[in-house]
Amino acid sequence: MSVSPPRAFALFVLVVAFGPPPTSAADPKIDWRTDYYTARKESQETGLPILVQIGSEDCFYCKKMEATTLKDRGVAAMIGNFIPLKLDGAKEANLVQKLNVQLYPTTVLAGADGTIHAFVQGYVEVDAFKDQLKRTTDLVAADVKAGRELAEAATAIKAGEYGRAVPILQRLAMVARGKPTETKAKAMLADVEKAGGERLRKAVAALDAADREPAIKQLDEITRVFAGTEPAKLAEARLVALGVDRLDRVALALRATALLTAARDLAKAGAHAEALHLAELLDGTAEAKAAAALAADIKADPHKLAASARRANESAAELQLALADSFAAKGQADEAAKCLELAAQLAPNSAKVKKAEGRLTKLRGAVPAIPAVLMK
Repeated sequence: MSVSPPRAFALFVLVVAFGPPPTSAADPKIDWRTDYYTARKESQETGLPILVQIGSEDCFYCKKMEATTLKDRGVAAMIGNFIPLKLDGAKEANLVQKLNVQLYPTTVLAGADGTIHAFVQGYVEVDAFKDQLKRTTDLVAADVKAGRELAEAATAIKAGEYGRAVPILQRLAMVARGKPTETKAKAMLADVEKAGGERLRKAVAALDAADREPAIKQLDEITRVFAGTEPAKLAEARLVALGVDRLDRVALALRATALLTAARDLAKAGAHAEALHLAELLDGTAEAKAAAALAADIKADPHKLAASARRANESAAELQLALADSFAAKGQADEAAKCLELAAQLAPNSAKVKKAEGRLTKLRGAVPAIPAVLMK
């Protein structure tokens, strides 16, 4: 039976417009949903991303995409990893306006949390559409992984294992930029920093009360439990000031990474003397090479060293002033005078030393004069 010319022409138009029909016996089936809210709920409950295609009944390219791209078996299989939703733009005016849809078809690919990963306008060929679908599923997989890691960090925090939670949260805060996970990770990190800060305040209070051994124990615990946080760095610095060079070398080796970080932070802050001290402590550890490079960089700049030496002298002068007060309070005027003289030598231009010069004059009057030439 021959095909009449009009029908033959219509068939020709379909072949030209949409390409040849699939060679297989059955077209792949896509289980399209048609209600937006039902599809969104299903996506949230299953965790599957949602694919929304918005078009219209009289849209030529919508029909072309339906007859070609969406008939591809590979595309249909990939759409099986989504909740597919097909909407008529004329009946969904509010959604069209909200999404700022400019032409049909428009395909929106979003995660179960509503995050839009792709917004594709117009007809898309098979390979390009597959790329879009894969990128979205990869992003969604990353979001799912981030969610699991966030839950893992929360479990660790609940168990008091802050050191396990911190690196997870720090990574999420960097890789989940602009997503809800970033906000949650940063909030959890802030809580950990706060908890570490409270522990540090207690340790410092113990130090101020001259309760040295319990304070050292608390500081050591902070460096381990809150590793990677600012309180841990500050606790490490306190331990160094208390004589970390006398600690067991095994313990020092375990702390080498944290100490190197502290040394670099001190160098950036201009505390070069402290940074050099830490770098010296790291000799013989796995971080020795990096520490030596840091020390060499500091020593290569005489201006940095001069500034550090000046600050170190000022700190030493302040200690001598405090010691002078202690001797004076015990009535040991001669010892107090020696401390004030040493402070004046260390930091002659220091405001605190100049302020103390009046006290030195009074103390000298109270101390028997020392003859310039000894009598024989």
